[in-house]
Amino acid sequence: MIRVTLKQLSYFAAVAEAGSLAGAAKTLHVSQPSISAALAGLEATLEVDLFLRHHAQGVSLTPTGRQLLATAQAILAGAEDFESLAQAVTREPAGLLRVGCYPTLAAVLMPAVIGRLAQRYPKIKVGMIEGTEDDLLPRLERGDIEQALLFGEKLPDTVKRIVIERCDPYVLLPKAHRLARKGSVTLRDLKDEPFILMDTPAAREHFLTILKAAGISPRIAYRSPSVEVVRGLVGQGLGFALLVTRPMSHVTYDGLELACLPIKGNPARAMICLVRMPAARTSRLAAIFQEACLSAWKERVAASDHPQPRTR
Repeated sequence: MIRVTLKQLSYFAAVAEAGSLAGAAKTLHVSQPSISAALAGLEATLEVDLFLRHHAQGVSLTPTGRQLLATAQAILAGAEDFESLAQAVTREPAGLLRVGCYPTLAAVLMPAVIGRLAQRYPKIKVGMIEGTEDDLLPRLERGDIEQALLFGEKLPDTVKRIVIERCDPYVLLPKAHRLARKGSVTLRDLKDEPFILMDTPAAREHFLTILKAAGISPRIAYRSPSVEVVRGLVGQGLGFALLVTRPMSHVTYDGLELACLPIKGNPARAMICLVRMPAARTSRLAAIFQEACLSAWKERVAASDHPQPRTR
């Protein structure tokens, strides 16, 4: 027979977090005597002391209280998950889902993901923040966003990754370039040509590392954090670029044609992934968003005239 109640456990966890009954009462919007009575009943049921009471200085956990707190929190989390699952059976998914996205990935994937969600789950609203790893990882840690769509090679081990795809980099050339009609190129073929750098932190490090591995010190003619500016500069014949994400069109904003060529020699691949904090539970909305990202990417690859990335 279970004699401990969820209310008692929730009051126990709240007092432990607040460090005082008054603080917990304010957080929970209940009276301090109610919390005091619930804790007294819990301690009597368990026959242990959970807190040391300090006159006018709040409370602190006893060694036994510290041992039991993690279990109490796990039970409360399980109860929340149970309630969410029960609601999911009968209720249409709804609410605001806050996510982050790397700018180049946002351009090629997020409109399709948000469109898919709007069609299938009209009560889900996506709040999207664009930014680099430096922008988005602190937001994940603070809980401002639930997930972020990022390139994963240089992410810290403190985050959890769900791989969307591993993609090959490619060379971008103007359509009239002498190498544009070739099936593939080596980076050595371009060693003396000006380079247009996709200048975001992840892209900059990734592409310069690839060139260094090929023994090339690039002559950077222009740099931009915008993939469309990079494509436009290439279209104007001002240099070549390395990219990972591929717009469906081979035409720049000003109507100039481009050529996308595979690179011989198996250069380092880029990993596109959804990222979250390991301790964060995946909410129902976050799980739906994850599925939408995976499905949208598969549809994009299937609809593209580019060969699918090789898999490991």
